[in-house]
Amino acid sequence: MTDISHRAIKPGGWFELQDLGDLVSDEQDISQTGIDQWYRTALKAFRVAGREVMIPQLYVQMMKDAGFEDVHEELFKWPLNTWPRDKHMKELGLWSRENVFDSIEAWSIVPFTQFLGLSVEETHVSQARARASLRDTSIHAYWRM
Repeated sequence: MTDISHRAIKPGGWFELQDLGDLVSDEQDISQTGIDQWYRTALKAFRVAGREVMIPQLYVQMMKDAGFEDVHEELFKWPLNTWPRDKHMKELGLWSRENVFDSIEAWSIVPFTQFLGLSVEETHVSQARARASLRDTSIHAYWRM
């Protein structure tokens, strides 16, 4: 990442990274929700495969270690679904929900079955529970972006 970014940036230029971070809630324990359990399982599967997914929290140090100056981190909340009252946040939640809804199988069918040894049926159950959570606006969770 850093070799390419150094070659592509002229002095005075900037480099921006955006990535999905952790799934959290300020209001409730989400550890027993289908989406949180699915996400933790996906992280574990990628880790077993040698592909760490939860690295956004390391970006600042990685950029500094690569020689970048004036490194700035700005965190955003992307709601899991349409639970927020604020119109803009509700719309972000809609985009977030649809994005995860559409990608849930791609993120889990091979990693869960090949790297964790779950059956296809177990994987489908996990996906169904995650999708149910995505529809459940009583879950006030958000992604740290």
